[in-house]
Amino acid sequence: MGDAESIVLPLPIEKVEIAANGIISVRPQGATAEVIEEVARIKLVNPGNDQMMRGEDGLFRLMAGGNAPNDPNVEVESGAVEGSNVNSVHEMVAMIDIQRQYEMQVKMMKNAEEIDRASTSLMRIS
Repeated sequence: MGDAESIVLPLPIEKVEIAANGIISVRPQGATAEVIEEVARIKLVNPGNDQMMRGEDGLFRLMAGGNAPNDPNVEVESGAVEGSNVNSVHEMVAMIDIQRQYEMQVKMMKNAEEIDRASTSLMRIS
């Protein structure tokens, strides 16, 4: 989202740059390196976590509704990719470990049941 509305980039373009303050600049296709056009500005906000809620679509919104105000202290890290906070390999290994523990417990319950049946049959014989 931009300051006022959705951001639409003009086509065709050769290069897109996003500054730390959220300004999006483009170089149109075929233009010289000096030609840079400012297209829009990303709205940078910083509401508190206690003011936010996750909608059914997975997007975060203010609980009170409306739009959050601009925050001049927020910056964009251009060129950075936000990564997941989950290590998929570690979680897969943990899931396999839990599955094996479950299987072991099921086997132990079956063994206990067989021992109980054997004990009951011995009691009947004597």
